[in-house]
Amino acid sequence: MVTFNHRRRGCGRVWLGIIAASSAALLRAHGQSTGDIDVSLVYVEKTQRFQQTSVNNVVAVTSPFSLNLGANARQLNSILSGQFRPPPNTGAFQTLNNDGAGNLSFSSGGFATAAALNAAFPNGSTYTFNLQTATVPLAYTASVPITGDAYPATAPRITTGTFSSGALQIDSTANFNFNWNAFSGTQSFQIVDASNKIVFTRTLSNTTGVAMASLTLQPGQYYTASLIFQTRTIVFQDTNTTWLATYSSQVDFKIATISGIPVITSPSSITTTVGVPFFYQIIATNHPISYSASPLPAGLTLDSALGVISGTPTGSGTTSINLSASNIDGVGFAGVAPTVQSSPVAGPVITSSTSALAYTG
Repeated sequence: MVTFNHRRRGCGRVWLGIIAASSAALLRAHGQSTGDIDVSLVYVEKTQRFQQTSVNNVVAVTSPFSLNLGANARQLNSILSGQFRPPPNTGAFQTLNNDGAGNLSFSSGGFATAAALNAAFPNGSTYTFNLQTATVPLAYTASVPITGDAYPATAPRITTGTFSSGALQIDSTANFNFNWNAFSGTQSFQIVDASNKIVFTRTLSNTTGVAMASLTLQPGQYYTASLIFQTRTIVFQDTNTTWLATYSSQVDFKIATISGIPVITSPSSITTTVGVPFFYQIIATNHPISYSASPLPAGLTLDSALGVISGTPTGSGTTSINLSASNIDGVGFAGVAPTVQSSPVAGPVITSSTSALAYTG
């Protein structure tokens, strides 16, 4: 078994991979150079990306196909710089980006189709890497072909849990099991926070899920998770270095973390005027899935998904409204008592909205 780090710097993430022993036919004869001790991995990867906003439903993102390639340093800054040249290897070399630790990468950006990606970055030929390493003779070269458009036919998808407003709800104070559809091959799963820092990552094979311990994620936050199915080919391997060609299918989804039932924090009283448009947002902690409000003054209605009471009051008076907000842990309750005053008989009447709300981010 060979363990390696695959840094996908185009999206600021790290994948930890385990390659099972491959047949000798996949390994090319290669004279080990001094530079081998500086380079752990050279990779070329083509990816098709999807997005998931509800259980079992995935859709392709805009321009879903992309190329990511690079080289990982075996030790801190053991690779100083590098370039690559795509097939047919007649054009100019392009510079690889250094993450500051000696890991080099390039990301193509998105293409609408696999054919468009292949036109810009062809299959079937060699991607040539020229790396400047820290150990004399200060150079390392690699040649990685990628062929066959072998994207996994199975699109990865999360198969259990509750999605609300496009995000999977997770109680961060309890253990959680992520479950996904079956795939025979390498599976990488990863969660990053709002600053793109990795907080959870696993690389598996032929599984249908992974367990995450409680308090791995912080409550009241949003995270981005990625599940990737991969078909990998070891192009070359020696004691220190692996050359890897990969086709991937990746699905991204949001996670909203909670730590209990919702707590409603919106104002408990408000004043409006007959005939004036009225808006009231039910604000609650712990990412509610749905809301309720009853009874409502004449002329007002509730959007139960967004928690917005709106409309134009038609009669004066004060109404005590029972509010609730629900999530996967339960229901939180509170009350609000809007007073609808009569329209003045003379003078100006302010008719702009009685409230406004925005969410950070």
